[in-house]
Amino acid sequence: MWRLTLLSVVWLWASAVCLAFPLEEPPVQISADELREALQPSLFNKRLKPSRIEELLRAPVGSSTLSTRQDAPQPVNRPAPTPPKEEPKQSGITVQRKQVQNGRRPKDPFRAISEEFNRKIQLSGSKKIGFHIAKVSGDRNAYSDSYYFGQGGRPVTDFTELSIIGTKVFDLFNFNWRLTNTPFGTPQDRRFSINYERGGTRIDLGDITAALGGNELVSFNKTLRGIHVSTRLSRSFPLKVSGIYSETRATARTSVIYGNDSGGPYYLNASQILDGSERVRVDGREMVRGKDYEIDYFTGLLTFKEGIIIPRTSTILVSFEAEGYNEPSGKLTGWRVEAPIGSLNLGVIALRQDTRSSTGLRTKTERFYGYGNPLSPYELQYPVEPGSAVIATVDGVPQQQGTKRGEGDFFVDADIPYRVYFNRAIPATSIISITYVPRLTGNATLGSRRVMGYDLNWQLGKLGSIGFYAARSSAQRGVGTQDGQGKMLNATLNLGSFRWTTLWRDIDPDFVTVESVGFRRQEKGYSHSIEYVGSQQFNARLTIDRMQVPDYIGSYLGGSQRTGSASVNNTSFDATLNLPRAPQVRVSWLRQRNNSGSYGSSENQSRSISLTHKLGSVSLSLDLLSTRASSVSTFTTGGNTTTNTYDSSSDTLRLTWSWNQSERLAFNGVLARGRTRASGSSNNAQDISIGVRWLPLKTLNISYQYAVRDSGTISSTGGYLGGNLGGSFIGPGGYQSGWGVGYGAGGNYSGGYYNPISSGLTYSSIGVKNRSHNLTVSYTPNDNLSVDLGFMQQLSAGDNLTNTDMQGLNLGVNYRLSDKTSVALNFTRQNVNYVGASDGAKTDILYFTLRTELTRKLVLNLQAQRMNSSSLFSMGGSGQRQDQKMLAYSLRLEYPFAPRQSAFLEHRFSDVQGFFGSIDRDSALGYEYEINRYLAFTLSIRLQERSNRDSQYANYNYKAFTLDADISARF
Repeated sequence: MWRLTLLSVVWLWASAVCLAFPLEEPPVQISADELREALQPSLFNKRLKPSRIEELLRAPVGSSTLSTRQDAPQPVNRPAPTPPKEEPKQSGITVQRKQVQNGRRPKDPFRAISEEFNRKIQLSGSKKIGFHIAKVSGDRNAYSDSYYFGQGGRPVTDFTELSIIGTKVFDLFNFNWRLTNTPFGTPQDRRFSINYERGGTRIDLGDITAALGGNELVSFNKTLRGIHVSTRLSRSFPLKVSGIYSETRATARTSVIYGNDSGGPYYLNASQILDGSERVRVDGREMVRGKDYEIDYFTGLLTFKEGIIIPRTSTILVSFEAEGYNEPSGKLTGWRVEAPIGSLNLGVIALRQDTRSSTGLRTKTERFYGYGNPLSPYELQYPVEPGSAVIATVDGVPQQQGTKRGEGDFFVDADIPYRVYFNRAIPATSIISITYVPRLTGNATLGSRRVMGYDLNWQLGKLGSIGFYAARSSAQRGVGTQDGQGKMLNATLNLGSFRWTTLWRDIDPDFVTVESVGFRRQEKGYSHSIEYVGSQQFNARLTIDRMQVPDYIGSYLGGSQRTGSASVNNTSFDATLNLPRAPQVRVSWLRQRNNSGSYGSSENQSRSISLTHKLGSVSLSLDLLSTRASSVSTFTTGGNTTTNTYDSSSDTLRLTWSWNQSERLAFNGVLARGRTRASGSSNNAQDISIGVRWLPLKTLNISYQYAVRDSGTISSTGGYLGGNLGGSFIGPGGYQSGWGVGYGAGGNYSGGYYNPISSGLTYSSIGVKNRSHNLTVSYTPNDNLSVDLGFMQQLSAGDNLTNTDMQGLNLGVNYRLSDKTSVALNFTRQNVNYVGASDGAKTDILYFTLRTELTRKLVLNLQAQRMNSSSLFSMGGSGQRQDQKMLAYSLRLEYPFAPRQSAFLEHRFSDVQGFFGSIDRDSALGYEYEINRYLAFTLSIRLQERSNRDSQYANYNYKAFTLDADISARF
C-alpha cells in the first residue's frame, strides 16, 4: 500500500513538473503537418504555450540549408505574427512542406512519442491523494466511517478512477486500462488488457476474452486473466499456433427456468454477470438482447421486451459467466495447432483446467449513500451467504438486523439475497456501511480435467464442406477419475437451390471439457436439415433431430445417479416469404417428443405465424403463437408409485405498431394477450403498452407511456413456479418439458451447473401484475431557462415485495439570471403504500443550488436540501411509525487572489430530527493552487463534529480537527 502511494506521489510530481515547466529546445524548421499537429489541443501538448510554438516555428528566411539544395522545393513564405521586440530580425515563419536534406536536425524522439500519444491515447477520470493529520476526540470508528468513504482515520488516502484507452499506438498496440479503488465501484470496473498485432502474430494480455476454436467438442470462449498468443510460423507453410495460460476470472453457469405467463423479470440466481457473456433460449429458439430481452448484469434479472409473454409450458435456458467473490480460482492452459494443406485443414487442440482449493469464506464491505426512501433496496455486489450475519452501520452507528420488513433496523431479502432494505429513510448525506459474507455458489463442476481433440475440415469449394471432430477427456470426480470420448461429423452440401446439412454426434456420458458458456449436452444421435436458398423472396428449412441424452435421478450437487438415457426427438419447419409491396410472412412449426426412463414422457407442439408490414408512416407487426403440451410422469416415494398426467395448451397474440404522424407527433404501442389452459383451469395474461411523443412547440416536449403487464394467476401455491427433479425438470402442475433435459444435473459437458442453491426464487421468476403511467414534460423557452416535470404512478403486485402502489412527482427548474448568477431548484415526492396493508412511506425532498459572483473576485456556491419522511411498518400486527426531518446546506466562498491561486471558506451543516437524529458540522479554511488545467494542490484546516440527538447514541459522538493536503488530477 505504501509503495503504491509513493509511486502515485512521484507520478503526480513528475507530471506537474513536466506540464508546468516544458523543456527548452533550439528553434528548428518543421513541416506543415507538424505545424498542424502542434497547434491541435490535446492532453500532452497543452504545455506548449502559443509563444513557445512560435519560437519553435521561427527560422531565418535565407537559410543556407535551403539555398544549397538545388532539387528541394521552393519554400512557401506566409505572414507571421508580429515578432516580439527582443527579436527584431524575425520577420516571418518559414513552413516547409517536405523534409529537407540530411543536414537538417533530426526529429526529437521524445516529441515523436508525445505526438503519438496525443493522437492514439485517451485518458479520462481522476486521481486524488490526500495527506491528513487528525486529532479526534470521541468515537474514532464513527469518524472513520463518515469521512473519505470510510477512511477518515488514515494518514494517507488514495482515490482513483482512471480510464486509459490506446488505439493502434505505433500501429502495434491496443490497450484498455480501467483502474478504480473507490468503495462504490464494481469488480468489472477494475481491469487491464493489452493487445499486440503485427503480421501473423497476435498477443492478448490481461483481462481478456479468449477463444480456441476449430473443434466443436473442445472449443471454448471464456473471460480470463492471462495471456493468449497466436502466430503463423511461416508464409510458405502457414502453420498457425495458438496458446493460452491464465487464471479463470468467472464461472460458467447454466440455468433452466420455467415461464410464468409473463415477460418476467426472471432471477438467474447470480449477480455480477459479465457483460455480453449470456446466451438465452426459449424452447430451443435463440433470443437476441435488445430485440427480445434485456438483462441487468449487476443484479442478474432477465426481462423480456414488451409484448413477449413466456407461457408456463415454455422453458428458458440461460448460459452465462458470472464473477464470484469466494469462488476458488482455477488455472487454464491450452494450445492449438492448425495446418492447412490445400483444401484440408488439420487441427490438434489440448486444454487443461486445474482447480484450486477454496480460500474460505471472506467478508466484503460495501458503502452506499442514503436513498431517502425505505422501500428502495440497497443492492450488494454478491448474494449473502445463507445463515451468515450482516453488519451494517449508518454514519458509524451500528444497526440491528431483522428477518423481515418492520423488524430491527434492516433485513436481507430472503428470495433475492443481494437486496438489503432499511426500515427508515436514510438521508443522502449519510453513508451506509454493510459488511457481509458473499455466498459460495457451490460450484457443481468437476475437479481438474484434461481434454485433447483432433479435427479435420475439408473445403469442397462451391459444393460445401465436411468436418470431423474427435476428443478424449479425463477428469477427477471425488477420489476417482472419469474418462470419456466424443466424436462429431458435420457436413454441408450445396445442391443447386438447396443446402443440405447433416450433424452426427456420439458423446459419452462421462465426456467433459473446460467450463464455457453454451448449450452442450452429452448426446448421441443425428440432425438433418435441408434449406431452400434459391430465391431472395422465399426461404424455407426443414430440420429433424433424433438424440439420446443421459437420464439422471437427483441433482448433481446431491450426488446424482445416471439411470440410463432419455430420448429427445425434434422436427421443425420454418419459412419466410418477402414479396415487394406486401407483408413479410414468417411461419414455423415444431414438434418435440421426450421419453425419460426415470420419469415418463412428454410431447410439445408449437405453431407460429408472423406478419410485418409498413404503410407510409405506419409500421405493423403481428405474431401468433400456439402450443400444445402433454406429459406422463411417474415417481416412486417410500415404495409408493405415483403417475401424473398433464395436458395444457397456450395461445399468444402480439401486435406491435408505430405511427409517426409528423416530426412533432408520434405514437407507438404493443398489445399482447395469452391464454393457458391446463387440468380444467385456465389463466389469462396480458402485456400492453402505449406511448405518445408530442412537440406542440419547438420549446415544449411532452411524452406519455402507459403499460400493463399481468401474468394472471401467479402460482398455485402463491409462491413461485417451477421445480427441479434432476435431469427431467418437472414444470408447474407436473408438466415435464423436454427442453431442459440434459442441461442440468451432470448432462452439460461444458461444466456449467443448474441452479445449485435451492432457496427462494431459484427456479423461477417474479410473478407480476403491473400497471404504470409515466408523464414527462420538458419546457425550454430560451437558453437561460429550462423546466422539467415528471409524474409516475405504478401499481405492482405479485411475488417478492413487489406488492406496492407508488406515486412519484419530480419538478426541476434551472435559471441563469446573468453571466454571474445561476440557480437551480428540484422537488421530488414519493408516496409508496403496500397493497392490502397500512404499511408505506412518504418522502419529500427539496434541493436548491445557487452560484453567484458577489464581487469581481468573490464567488459564492450554495447548496441546500430539505427532506421530510414518514414511514409505517407492521411488527407482529402492530404498527411502528418513524418520522424524519432533515435540513442540510453547504456554503463555499472562493477568492482568487493571484493567477491560478485562490483561498476558500467552506461550511457544511445537517440537522436530522426524529429517528436516529443527529447534528453534523464541517468547516474548513483552505488554499488551492491550480498547477495547470489538470493538476491542483489543496491545503486546508478543517473542524468536523457530530452530535447524536438520542442520548443512547452519545458514545458515537466525535469532534475532529484536521490538517489536509491534497494533490488531485482530473482528465
